[in-house]
Amino acid sequence: MSSTATSRQSDKFMVRLPEGMRERLAAAARANRRSMNAELIVHLETALAASNSQPAKPAIASN
Repeated sequence: MSSTATSRQSDKFMVRLPEGMRERLAAAARANRRSMNAELIVHLETALAASNSQPAKPAIASN
């Protein structure tokens, strides 16, 4: 998908955030003068780039 896609052309994905994460994301977005969506994209791109150079770690511990 192109980075110039409009919101109508963009993929949409609903996500459940742990308690408090929405507020943390909103605070980071304000500090960086970005929308919450743009802030989330920056963090996802950073995490995905880092995961390409390191072995994957499970996000949730298994019991």
